Amino acid sequence: MNILIIGNLYLTDALKKKNTVVTAGIDNNYDIVVDSFFCDVFEDIIKKLPGAFYPDVIILFEGPQQIFPQRLEELDIPLAWHAMDSHVNYEWHKDYAVLFDYIFVCEKDYIPILSSKSNAKVLFTPLTCDPDINRPLFLPKKYDMVFVGSVHDDYYGRKEYLSFFQKHFNLKLFSNYFAADMNKIFNEAKIVLNHPIKNDLNFRVFEAMASGSMLLTSRINNGMDDFFVSGTDYISFDSKKLEEGVDKAVFYLAHDRERERIALSGCQKVRKAHTRLIRAEQIVEFIMENPVKKNISDNLYKSLGNAYFILEQLVFSLNKTRRYAGEAWHSSSFVLQKHIEMYPNDPEGYYLLGMCMIAREDFVMARSLFCKCLEVDHSYFRADIGLGALALNENRIEDALLHIGKALNDNYSEAKAVLEKTYLALVDLFAGFFTLGGIFFNLGFVSESIVYFERALDLDAQHNDLLKYLGVAYFKEGREEEALTCFKRVLTFDSKDKMAKQFIFRISCGAG
Repeated sequence: MNILIIGNLYLTDALKKKNTVVTAGIDNNYDIVVDSFFCDVFEDIIKKLPGAFYPDVIILFEGPQQIFPQRLEELDIPLAWHAMDSHVNYEWHKDYAVLFDYIFVCEKDYIPILSSKSNAKVLFTPLTCDPDINRPLFLPKKYDMVFVGSVHDDYYGRKEYLSFFQKHFNLKLFSNYFAADMNKIFNEAKIVLNHPIKNDLNFRVFEAMASGSMLLTSRINNGMDDFFVSGTDYISFDSKKLEEGVDKAVFYLAHDRERERIALSGCQKVRKAHTRLIRAEQIVEFIMENPVKKNISDNLYKSLGNAYFILEQLVFSLNKTRRYAGEAWHSSSFVLQKHIEMYPNDPEGYYLLGMCMIAREDFVMARSLFCKCLEVDHSYFRADIGLGALALNENRIEDALLHIGKALNDNYSEAKAVLEKTYLALVDLFAGFFTLGGIFFNLGFVSESIVYFERALDLDAQHNDLLKYLGVAYFKEGREEEALTCFKRVLTFDSKDKMAKQFIFRISCGAG
């Protein structure tokens, strides 16, 4: 089979064993080098294919070096997607899925949603080990327990998780160790500790077991039981009962024979059924046995527009890809424009394009789109939130509150969720929470405002204006002791603040 791989090179070597493969990506490790994450698939890739090569299938791989070529939907070649990180990228995965004929999903829990959002044929393809690297070395056991992975950031409670085990064991932590160096550490450990992020069936599961050391992990219900048995191939415990993990570790550190039996069983199963080559063969076999007829969804361009908009917020605004910042918003605008040309009576299309225009700071066009949205459907409350955001940006506070208040009155719970999505997408989370608190406070939703102000306070405990807003909100709710604390803190930063002094006097005199 002729396969064009775009993006991450994870299974490239394995696919090359029995197939002709050409790769395309963002740096010099690829056969075809593109200069943009959002390149044109015809101009930047297809026209540069070797003369005798034409792909039977194109597979986009998520992960490091992933890219998002434009106009893929115009190709008559079957499109496949290897979705590696749905557990953390669900927000854009659910929309991006609409583009593909095949989806290979590494996290089983997300198969239903990706299937329902697309016309694709979907297969569960968990991650793998590389048997040439991840293998038993039969080294002396230097460590009772090790963890290899990032320990500098608190990934979903990782610091607390690791700290708990460190209190009970001489747990050795290693960061920035990969491939053979990581395998050597695993081999030197009696127990390899795993920390799943959002229940993910991660690389560490397969690589640790393939090393021949025993895996200890909080319980994973994301396809793990399809292949392995806790107590036979590895050891699991309840993530909400870390002491259970400690008890099991104590037992297996004291019982070498039982620990080694479990480690051997896990190692044999992984190396027999979960190597790169086996997974590559499964993918090719699935494609060959399930021919597809191109079937483009009606909502293709709207879904892509939403996916690209989210990508800009989550990925391309980060410093490491600053060079490409704005490309996703530009691509989002392009496909959303196509959508509203095809479906001029869809209010959501105008709203999404309006939000994209806000991101691109084209506020005049954004206002026009939100107004057009309300022309199509006057009850579409999201357009009022968009107009409110524009008014707030221009410091037209009364107009902002009028629009946002209307949206909340029309559909409180959904409007609140949209407001959070709008303002918490800011790089500066403090500004997002503070803004939300101010909106709800000024609209009379005082209890709700307190929640947002408190979240902002967690991020900046010395912000005078925030402390004053929160103090007044507490005061309005009859929480006078908490209000008093806020105003006293204001005076520690500004001893002449008249407002703080007035409220302290009123509370102290019982003049509330």
